[in-house]
Amino acid sequence: ASLKLYRAVDETPYPMSDIQTVLLKAEESARDYLAEKATELEGLKVETTAQLAPGGDGVLAQAKDCDLVVMTSHGYSGFRRWILGSIAEAVMQRCDKPLLIVHER
Repeated sequence: ASLKLYRAVDETPYPMSDIQTVLLKAEESARDYLAEKATELEGLKVETTAQLAPGGDGVLAQAKDCDLVVMTSHGYSGFRRWILGSIAEAVMQRCDKPLLIVHER
């Protein structure tokens, strides 16, 4: 069995003049995070991908090659959810694969 770890870096929350630098650093940070998680899963074949993409769209694109999608949810509600949106909910509504959503720890 193999495992695919994916992390989207969404351009939306970065309305800055030097956005490219911020996004490149965020993408690098996402790659480092995934590499760290992959080492914790020794014994499994692990593929990692970090990319600039709107969160829900990126997850759905990666899900095409998967048998099961597992993702975390921050569990935001109220104003924070209204501002940030819910990637998990967007994926849940549009994903045609089995989906497991777990609360982030």
